Amino acid sequence: MAGPGWERYLNNPVLIQFHKRSSSVLLISVPRDFSKMKSMHMYDIAVKTRNVFVVRDV
Repeated sequence: MAGPGWERYLNNPVLIQFHKRSSSVLLISVPRDFSKMKSMHMYDIAVKTRNVFVVRDV
């Protein structure tokens, strides 16, 4: 995430959070325990990083 301009926040014990450097609005949060990852987290990542990832329906 650092390559495309995201900075990681380190102060949350429950979530892993990334903030877009060029925009104060964009924030991605995912659970530290990836077994608790939901489709809404994946959707959030795909929408906010659409220039980095390609979403395909298989």
